[in-house]
Amino acid sequence: MREHEAWADALKGIAMCGVLMIHSGANSLPGPAGKLGEAGARGVQLFFLISAYFTFVSLSCIFEKEKTTAGFKRICSWWIKRLVKLIPLWYTALFFYLMLLPDGEAYWLAGRGRISAANILAHVFLLHGLNPYYINSILGIEWYLADLSLFYLIAPLLYRRITNLKRSLCFLVFTAAGGIFIRQAAYAWIPETDAYLYEMYINTVWLFAQLPVFAVGICLYHLKQKGCGFTGVRHKKRLSYGMLAFFLCMTGILIYGENRLPQMAEYTVFALCFAGMIISQMLYSCPVIVNPIFRKIGQKSYPVYLFHFLLLKLYDRYITFSFHNPWADWFMRFAVVFGLAYCIAAVTEKCIDRPVLCWYEKVVHKTS
Repeated sequence: MREHEAWADALKGIAMCGVLMIHSGANSLPGPAGKLGEAGARGVQLFFLISAYFTFVSLSCIFEKEKTTAGFKRICSWWIKRLVKLIPLWYTALFFYLMLLPDGEAYWLAGRGRISAANILAHVFLLHGLNPYYINSILGIEWYLADLSLFYLIAPLLYRRITNLKRSLCFLVFTAAGGIFIRQAAYAWIPETDAYLYEMYINTVWLFAQLPVFAVGICLYHLKQKGCGFTGVRHKKRLSYGMLAFFLCMTGILIYGENRLPQMAEYTVFALCFAGMIISQMLYSCPVIVNPIFRKIGQKSYPVYLFHFLLLKLYDRYITFSFHNPWADWFMRFAVVFGLAYCIAAVTEKCIDRPVLCWYEKVVHKTS
């Protein structure tokens, strides 16, 4: 990744730390730390925002080569490349979860009780996001990949229709407002059995709930195309630090206060704050955020995300040692799982991810 886009790796690293914080139990810590740990769940929205931005960056290369439109063959090639980057590690994680935790996630399976063959097939074809009983039932955290893969499917169409900042802002307003009506309409179809699961699906984890977050990433892309409006600014460092401080304060208000925009989903408001932070880092990177540690974590955030929940489950099953102190117990859990997940990420990247990508590049080079 080019040096001036190092912010993406760093923020993905921060997002991964936030996700691991809440999954490792930081939300149960006493005092304000518990609120901060609970907010770690918003790291997924930061992943979505960055993914939407770079999806449009990559699509711009295709459409620029083809002038006004891109051929279906080139779009299919783009889809295949996205899948090649996702699927090898996804299938590896899916295999180990099914082998080591064959009962799946009871909360998400609800009345179904067990993982069916149809459920596994839906995961294999990345269609598990279309069913509330499937979307999170094997890994417990795979809804991120479900929504991301469906967004990739519709991204070329969105790119052709959302061609400027004005349209991207309209799309954001449309998805944020439309989401309210879609949720209300969907509530009428919720069955009495496993109603809690359908409510969670509609409110949080299906693609329609997260589309406003992707829309913020699309707005960010068009802002960047326009130079963020800061091309003539002299004191970029001061402006960057001022923006970062402001949006960090706004994020703190969201974490420790209340959402003052009750009609807008909390994760959409978080996404707007994250976008402000990203713009500040595009303008001038802050070493507290864009540093080698967070960048290294961010570069391996995908495999760490896939395997960390499995390691947490195994940790809880086999490690019974306790310091009898919530802070020490949480930190040990976080540190052990993070260390193991990072090691697994390094191994899988070297043994699975890179070889598959190299093979794909060779095949593409031969066919071209």
